[in-house]
Amino acid sequence: MKKFIFLLLIIIPLFCPSIQAQTQENEDGEWYPFYFPEKLDPDSPMNIGKLVLDAPAGKHGFCKVKDGHFYFEDGTRAKFWGTNLCFNACFPTKEQAEMLATRIAYFGFNAVRLHHMDFYFEPKGIFEDVCPAYKDPQMKRTGVLSKKQLDKLDYLIYQLKIRGIYIDMNLLVARHFTEADGVKFAKELGMAAKPVSMFDPKLIELQKQYAKDLLTHYNPYTKLRYCDDPVIALIEITNENSIIGSWQGNNLNGTLLGLKTKGIPDYYSQQLDISWNKWLEKKYLTTEHTIAAWEDTSTHPAQLQMIFLPSLDQWKTEQHSTAKLSKSVTSEGVTIKVKTITNTPWHLQFKSHIDITKDKNYILNFTGYSSKPTTAGLICQQTSPPWDNVGLAESIIFTTTPQDFAIPFTATQSSTKAKLAFLIGYDTSTIYLSNITLTSANNLPLKSECEPTDHFNFPRPLYKLRFFHNKKIIKDIASFYADLTKEYIDQMLSTLRTDIGIKVPITGIGGNIHEENIPAMQNCDFTDHHTYWDHPKFPHKPWDRNDFVIENKSMLQNPSLGMIGSIDKYHFDKTKPYTITEWNHCYPNKFAYESPILIALHAKQKECDALFQFAFSHGWEINFRLDTIQSYFDILSNAQQLLLCGMGSFIHLSQDTADHSLNNGILRFKSSGIEGYCGSIANTPLYLNAQPIISRDNGAIIILTNSQQSTDALFSVGEIKNSNSGWRNNKFIWGARPTLMKRIKTKQTAENSAKTQLP
Repeated sequence: MKKFIFLLLIIIPLFCPSIQAQTQENEDGEWYPFYFPEKLDPDSPMNIGKLVLDAPAGKHGFCKVKDGHFYFEDGTRAKFWGTNLCFNACFPTKEQAEMLATRIAYFGFNAVRLHHMDFYFEPKGIFEDVCPAYKDPQMKRTGVLSKKQLDKLDYLIYQLKIRGIYIDMNLLVARHFTEADGVKFAKELGMAAKPVSMFDPKLIELQKQYAKDLLTHYNPYTKLRYCDDPVIALIEITNENSIIGSWQGNNLNGTLLGLKTKGIPDYYSQQLDISWNKWLEKKYLTTEHTIAAWEDTSTHPAQLQMIFLPSLDQWKTEQHSTAKLSKSVTSEGVTIKVKTITNTPWHLQFKSHIDITKDKNYILNFTGYSSKPTTAGLICQQTSPPWDNVGLAESIIFTTTPQDFAIPFTATQSSTKAKLAFLIGYDTSTIYLSNITLTSANNLPLKSECEPTDHFNFPRPLYKLRFFHNKKIIKDIASFYADLTKEYIDQMLSTLRTDIGIKVPITGIGGNIHEENIPAMQNCDFTDHHTYWDHPKFPHKPWDRNDFVIENKSMLQNPSLGMIGSIDKYHFDKTKPYTITEWNHCYPNKFAYESPILIALHAKQKECDALFQFAFSHGWEINFRLDTIQSYFDILSNAQQLLLCGMGSFIHLSQDTADHSLNNGILRFKSSGIEGYCGSIANTPLYLNAQPIISRDNGAIIILTNSQQSTDALFSVGEIKNSNSGWRNNKFIWGARPTLMKRIKTKQTAENSAKTQLP
């Protein structure tokens, strides 16, 4: 019988088989320093790369698609267990590139997704600043590839290639287009100009040129152009970009009866209006045919019914905390002076009560303006616990010019005396309201009555108003956006395959999560999904490291198994390879030891072709330390995730089957060369490799078998954190170096003790 080497997982260089087991309880506390320094022991059992990597990358030829999966040209099955490099992590120095490639290989990753390379200018991005004298970014042209940055990228790819690590090349991810690029209203478009970049001709032209310049670039270290190098295994045209998704998020404007909220600039909204009506004309030929196709005699024409509202002098105000207002009512309307505010807009309200019926459509009409431009909210909610919103939650902007607003909403539940309220605690100002009415409506008019009947000028229906429209209209607008998406993807595919000569699989949208996009991607080679467990939420300022919230719950205890349920839900197209190019069980969730093994097992069972942990590093400036966790996502310095991702790689890339079961929050798994448990394992008798073992703490316990030696390595992995870190007064303190691992106290039980094995 083999004996165990109990690896206490202390700081390397103690990570080696010569250190014998210590099964006695230690007296140095519950946590101990644990991190992987720059120099890694190649003989350590933790060097998973030597077991799974097949160097150099590209030796089997280009990656192809066959029978719904990835294969190399010589017939070898191509499976990828990858990670992500983001921003300037894609452009390390030569010394850093060697260390980075060694580290990625060591923990068993055989693929790297190069992400966010196009985030503006060097040193964080790939573009050269050709106009450094200009301070305004909008005066700087993007798209000129920096020779300095390309040299760094070339050497990184070379170092990855010689170690057996393939590349997933991303094209449009984070590029901030500028007016100097010839892009109108560029500053308002934001990162990647989503989703305008999928339908505006100028933006598509710029993407094509970038793809040509990048993928035909010659790498002097590999002596091949990117498009001719089989180390480039996959290509993604755009990341988390979706016209349909933007429509479902109500960000494409369109006709909203006077209300304009967040959305794309009018210039591009008008492009969509024109395209929509051209699409209708092509499909129906005449406006009469269009209306006839949409007409539903049960709901057409629009029927309005006035709902009783109290007179303005009967409307009430709500004032909370130190927020103060005053109101005065005249025959012309109400004047509300906002005197003081707090950080909470609902602390000031102007409200009335109404009775509403579930699934019924309503239109709130009013005239409003203010002494200066200011934001206001509109809500309709219950007036008793649980205080649910019942269908109306809008943000509007009052200007100094009176505007007529007509706000449609559909009641999500019935409520007597629901509160209808204006939230006005955003800014100190004077707000004027008049002509407030509420009507019920079965549907919205198809066209303005004052337009010529033969004129194609149909408004684009908004997603949130879909219940105001006949289902045939909603089906048409969804088909229009899908066709627009397909046109973009097919244009880019033609450029990549025909003009550039790309030989490897391409997907249109990285992180595609909309089933409606599947027909638009029919000419793509694979489909992709992104999934996270306990992704941080930011209640006030986006990406504020000092103000975020998480649920801090177990994924194994979740009824849908968290990310696993998400993966199954969004695996729409079973005929093509399926990849997950972003997954993460985010720090500081304390149960993060659950996910790498579970996702590897599930992906193997479902025959997923590629998984990419997100991310290895977001950049050298913020995350070069190897002994301090500084990110929700990055595992460069997260020894727990490095260790477990190595185990996940061993499972995913193995040709052998892997058995696993889940019972009471404990995952048991076994495959050739590896077996173990993770989850709520504390005080549960376990049975590993013919030997009983018990843990006093939750976490993961894994045996890695070396068939050529007389010993097995047993790894016990607990929670991880920085020194002096944790939650205090609902705020997370990131702490300092070094990282600490929670001690997993284990012991082998007597040979005659009960041998319990989970089903």
